[in-house]
Amino acid sequence: MMNEHSDDPVVPTNDHAAVRRMVEAVVASMEARTGLLWRCLFALAVVAAVWGLGWSAWRIGAEGVGVLGVTNDVPWGLDIVHFVFWIGLGHAGTLISAVLLLTGQHWRSPIARGAELMTLCAVVCAAIFPVVHVGRIWMAWMVSPLPEVSGVWPDLSSPLVWDVLAVSTYFSLSVLYWGMGLVPDCAVLRDRCSSPWRRRLYGVLSLGWNGSGRQWAVYERCSVLLAVVLTPLVVSVHSVVSFDFAVTQVHGWHETMFPPYFVAGAILSGMAMVQLILLTVRKLSPAAVGGYITPRVVGMTSRFVLGLSLVMAVMYFWEAGTALLSGGNAWGMMAARCGDPVFWMMAACNVVVPQLFWVKRWRRSPWVVVPVACCVLVGMWSERWLIVVRSLEHGLWKAMDSQYVPTSVDVAMAVGALGLFVAMYMGMMKVAPFFSLCEMRSHLQSGVKEPVGGGDVGAERAMVKNPGEVPEESGGGTFFAFGDEDGLLRAVKSVTAANGMHVVAVSAPYPCEAVRLDEAWHGGVTRGRRLSVWGVCGGGIGVAVVVGWLYVTQVLADPLVVQGRVQGWGMWPGYVPGIFEGMLLGAGLALVFGFLVEGGFLSRRRGMFGEVEEGVIRTEEGCDFVMQVPGCSRSLVTALLEAEGMSYTVLCRDAGEESAGGDRVDGREAEGR
Repeated sequence: MMNEHSDDPVVPTNDHAAVRRMVEAVVASMEARTGLLWRCLFALAVVAAVWGLGWSAWRIGAEGVGVLGVTNDVPWGLDIVHFVFWIGLGHAGTLISAVLLLTGQHWRSPIARGAELMTLCAVVCAAIFPVVHVGRIWMAWMVSPLPEVSGVWPDLSSPLVWDVLAVSTYFSLSVLYWGMGLVPDCAVLRDRCSSPWRRRLYGVLSLGWNGSGRQWAVYERCSVLLAVVLTPLVVSVHSVVSFDFAVTQVHGWHETMFPPYFVAGAILSGMAMVQLILLTVRKLSPAAVGGYITPRVVGMTSRFVLGLSLVMAVMYFWEAGTALLSGGNAWGMMAARCGDPVFWMMAACNVVVPQLFWVKRWRRSPWVVVPVACCVLVGMWSERWLIVVRSLEHGLWKAMDSQYVPTSVDVAMAVGALGLFVAMYMGMMKVAPFFSLCEMRSHLQSGVKEPVGGGDVGAERAMVKNPGEVPEESGGGTFFAFGDEDGLLRAVKSVTAANGMHVVAVSAPYPCEAVRLDEAWHGGVTRGRRLSVWGVCGGGIGVAVVVGWLYVTQVLADPLVVQGRVQGWGMWPGYVPGIFEGMLLGAGLALVFGFLVEGGFLSRRRGMFGEVEEGVIRTEEGCDFVMQVPGCSRSLVTALLEAEGMSYTVLCRDAGEESAGGDRVDGREAEGR
């Protein structure tokens, strides 16, 4: 009988050879030539991006923003519609990854990296539209926190300045979160890729990663803390985007429900885009990658879409009820929307169509998921159109009503942004693995481990002798490699239990039990806990910087220098979003810097550019789990391992030790029993 979780990509297994084959197949797929279909799609995306963005940029540069469809009555057109749409997609990606990490959902592994990459590509596409919308692109730097040439400071109580701060903060921390997650995988690719330029590239990106207990402790702690920082940041960023509308007096915009309304819609559209990406990757990728995007994973994303569609239904009823109770122009605006076919298309796509996911079989079927996801994206775009354009078309009185008609330049920019997104995503997939190799291996292998000899894991760890003052990791000594984590754990326990011997360091491709012991001996747990202090201090510095900026620009400056607005701390509610974003930016940057310091990545002997010290092993097939012992203990450890009947491989030994020919190697030297 088939197991009920047979299609789960993270079901634990004891087949270590199969797991290693999975890693090798992923590496091979990244180096292999792409298929004809992949190349055609990539070429089409590049042509669309170059034509759409290039031609529209030439038209706008030569003739001005008059080539767009905006008018005096509708100054915000498709530029802002697409900005909000792409920002929504971008903010959902990292939120999905961070929330699933904090809640311990193992099924996140096949989708987290892809969702994070979607964030980066979508935010880049979103940044195109406000830059064009300002008209004079060369003056876009004026929103930065610098005094302008005219002597006017940006007003930190303005929602547009909040928007710039929020989006730039989110993009910066999302890049760091995605990049930090790639460090262990880059080390795997550094050791296994056959292409010299790839080995060099991944050597730089891996920062000298060696998989020690200290590094794993700091990495895991920093990942969780960054997820804690990013979760409120994502919510605040799309709330700030909604403030661009909610703080105005335009009917259809001036609503207190906009922050949760925008956040829920962003997550819904983002999860729909993740579904399309998952199914496309499964179709175009080799079985080594696509095989882990199983029907169960697709079904879990469908549940999210279904739940969020119900949330959006509540939001639509809330909006209609608010307009009904308000009466006047608010109800007139709502009545006009109800007579618009776009409104009913939005409601059908965002609320009605996702109800198909109540059927389990349909939740997992690509033939149902793809149309539903496309409908959701169309519905969310329609919602942005109604909010931005239709609200401006209907003025406070009949004489102000007008009609907005997009031009060919507006359409070209939309097509160019879509092409840029697809081209960037497909290009990055050839550089970075679609899912975390280390995370997948950890879930596949660690979930079935029992303590060697049976018993409780915590009790086993307590029984292992702490070697006391263990020297810091160094490049010298002898390295014993084992085929799986069971062999490594048995060896570590045997060596530490023997008198006169100790383990200098332990290295593994994921944080297994032997790595946990190494963390305790070398202070890895303590170093990981210190990251919280780094984050708190960084957040405090971020708040101090923003408050200092406020004091200079809002208190000391002349009123005319701050656009004639009332100055002083009495306007403090308008300063809260900027201070909050500064706090999160400072905390995130401090956490990443703390990761580099506490993990030892800034030490000279390890190096920042992949040039690690002599003697640090570079793993090869079947030699992922490594134990380092002092060079003088080599013969004793060898005798002990052979007496235990364990299989091992000696990778290298201290350069200063006398040895028979062939000792000093970086590959296999001698096989144990």
